[in-house]
Amino acid sequence: MVVFGSAVGVVLLSIVYVRAHPLVFNECFFGHAHCMKSAGLGLESYAADHGGRFPFHTNGCAAALALAVAGGYCCDSELTGPGYVTRVYVQGLSRANDGQLAMLFDKVPTPGGDHCHFFQRMRAPLGREVYTIGNGMRFIPQREWSKFSIEQVNLLVAAGIRRREAEDYYSEIPRR
Repeated sequence: MVVFGSAVGVVLLSIVYVRAHPLVFNECFFGHAHCMKSAGLGLESYAADHGGRFPFHTNGCAAALALAVAGGYCCDSELTGPGYVTRVYVQGLSRANDGQLAMLFDKVPTPGGDHCHFFQRMRAPLGREVYTIGNGMRFIPQREWSKFSIEQVNLLVAAGIRRREAEDYYSEIPRR
């Protein structure tokens, strides 16, 4: 009877743990569900076919990314992050911009990003996957995100994007 009670206790504690850690136990736990690298390469292919310019649309980022999806360069699941949270796309960039610029990044940090699976996610540091124009996919630990964000805003301003717009991309709190 004691063994049965202990087993039930372990099962109940496991259920509580899993439900309390949705960032760990999401669709990325078992496998590759959202690929930042594929999304970035798709956007790179789009730029190769469009004079070096990444998708842009006057109706905003969602409409710009819809151009890449409609053209077969990316699929919807690549453009969302773990937990099906939105990725942020910075439109208006081209291959001629600074290679350190992130054109796509996870809005919300997750343990190890999409490329971290199984029980490794339980001890992985929180961070965000980003895709930069010149260096491809990177994982930025959450403890470094503030510094990374400030650098990115400055790079965007140097690229000709208004400071307020650049700050909005990296803002944790939406402006009204």
